[in-house]
Amino acid sequence: MNKSMPAQHRSAIFDETKINSRLLNTSVRAQVLEECDSTSLYLMRQCKAGNPVHAQAVLAIRQTHGRGRQGKSWVAPVGTTIPISLAWAFDLPAAKLSALPLVVALAVWQVLTTLDVPAQIKWPNDIVIEQAKLGGILVETLQTGTKSVAIIGIGLNLAAPVIKEQNALGIWDYAPQCQPNYLVSLLLLALNHALNEFSTHGFSVFKKAYLQANRDLNKPVVLWQGQSILAQGVVEGVDEGGALILHTEQGLQKFISGQISLRSGGMV
Repeated sequence: MNKSMPAQHRSAIFDETKINSRLLNTSVRAQVLEECDSTSLYLMRQCKAGNPVHAQAVLAIRQTHGRGRQGKSWVAPVGTTIPISLAWAFDLPAAKLSALPLVVALAVWQVLTTLDVPAQIKWPNDIVIEQAKLGGILVETLQTGTKSVAIIGIGLNLAAPVIKEQNALGIWDYAPQCQPNYLVSLLLLALNHALNEFSTHGFSVFKKAYLQANRDLNKPVVLWQGQSILAQGVVEGVDEGGALILHTEQGLQKFISGQISLRSGGMV
């Protein structure tokens, strides 16, 4: 871990022009807002109002009501994270998008590995380094006519949270020279490619790479739902819909939700 540049003293400054200059060969365009409640909620409102949102990305300098999976709030000091959402319209029913969060996680993971960040994926779509969280993804869908519009929210730590109770790390801990605008452009380029591929081929073309990036493959885990244990077993993989496959005492079982822990004492 490179500690030469203290991450806690740095702040991300997003530049819409710089980001979009690297996206000219794609349909993706980024917008930077000074402040909003949530970048995903912003895009949802635009979509519900009938405005075109396909391939529109939104970043916020300040988010007042950022959200994570399972209804959790996501709050971080200004300039220490990348809060970004991307809308994407699919000619598929929402039921066919169940593996989309895994595809998004893989795209994020691939970008981070090019920056020598030793990231891993914790099923279904948390970005981690061992047992410390680096970022999370929340995918929500809206139906507009014959299209399913996915609102893809991504939150990545640039600097590790200063609250010691939070088991988290930041990208700048491993890639201190990483420029936020460059990273955002890389993420959007990777997502543009991945989402187009997913639209055409589904999850099957991503499954092998996803499993290679998965932290828990072939490891014993505990699957939690809230404070209750759903199952214990060894991670065998995921199916074509993104469901987790566990080898339990009862045999192979599939789960579409839950929180994985590497130990029985609590969620990690």
